[in-house]
Amino acid sequence: MRLSSFAGVLFLGLLAIPQSAQTRLIATPNEQELFDRADAVVIVVPHAGHDTAEKAVLPNIRPDVHVVGVTTELKVKVWLKGGPRTPKIDLHHYRLDWNKTTGPMHNGPLLLDFHTAETRTYLMYLVRESDGRYAPATGQTDPAGFSVLRLTQSL
Repeated sequence: MRLSSFAGVLFLGLLAIPQSAQTRLIATPNEQELFDRADAVVIVVPHAGHDTAEKAVLPNIRPDVHVVGVTTELKVKVWLKGGPRTPKIDLHHYRLDWNKTTGPMHNGPLLLDFHTAETRTYLMYLVRESDGRYAPATGQTDPAGFSVLRLTQSL
């Protein structure tokens, strides 16, 4: 009977784990899928960014994650796909809305952050929006690590 009691406690403990640990699935496309999906594939250096008046809630993530729109000017070093092949393009992305974000976020979104004094170079897979700006090809919830990849060496 002792083993049966232990097994019962273990079973109840395992039932409690999903309630305390929240996970979410993140689609991980391969390079060919990203290239095919993208309207533009570029190697860029972020130059200047500014918040927009846009406020949104990210799709496909719970609890709700409130964000603020950002437009970052990108200096294009190399066009690998797409165009018009201009020397600068605007990237539409999001940052957390700190006025509506409370406490630590477990399993949060992989958002972009270019605010650094260091000049960094990125490979980006982008889709063109109707207003002429570009956005991450994998969507706005998890662009870092999929659509936007930091290169370790500058060109």
